[in-house]
Amino acid sequence: MPNFEMEDYTVVWIAPLALEAAAALQLLDEHHGAPARKSGQTLVYHLGCMGDNNVAVACFPAGESGIGVAGTIAAGMRRDFPNLEVGLLVDIGAGIPSFENDIHLGDVAVAVPDEDNPGVIGYDLVKIEPEEIRLKQWQNASHPMLRSAISTLNAGLIASEGTKFTRLSTPSQPSTCSEHIRQPRQFPIVHHGTILSGNKVIKSARYREELRLRYKAIAIEMEAAGIIPYQWL
Repeated sequence: MPNFEMEDYTVVWIAPLALEAAAALQLLDEHHGAPARKSGQTLVYHLGCMGDNNVAVACFPAGESGIGVAGTIAAGMRRDFPNLEVGLLVDIGAGIPSFENDIHLGDVAVAVPDEDNPGVIGYDLVKIEPEEIRLKQWQNASHPMLRSAISTLNAGLIASEGTKFTRLSTPSQPSTCSEHIRQPRQFPIVHHGTILSGNKVIKSARYREELRLRYKAIAIEMEAAGIIPYQWL
């Protein structure tokens, strides 16, 4: 096995939960193991490669979550990998079904700029005024290279159906989503649009619908707003 250094890795795959990291490890073409810890390093990485890219996979520390933790982790990764080019946050989010976006369990949501927003919105970073609620912080858009890759992938999908992946067998859709669900699909698909990010665990269908209408969102999660300010993501 070749001897790799932290300088050899240009991609980080951020998986907040151990379950999400396990999926990332299954996708590595080669496993390089864990690097020797350096002074000041606060994360444990699993190293490997996907195709021609050397990739480092990392989870959040056990028991931690949220936007603040995500920002701290992103800063640490920038320090640990001096030649880092791309950071990817891949986690389990809550899709927001609607008549415009026929989102099913198992589909994939990718943040891309849409109309007048950058693709990720920290929906609870707000200023509450007498007449309205305004966003207090504007997030960066994802790196142009990633958005270029999205366009290239979309072009390929238009030209060819590509590989199909079978959907997990699941019970019927929850009643709170049923009004938006159309015909069932055998295969998952990718949705592009606005992803909401905040520190709240949302189990209210009514509040979720309010957020969808306000921001035209396709999904909600709890970490991206802390990581997206870094231009390598």
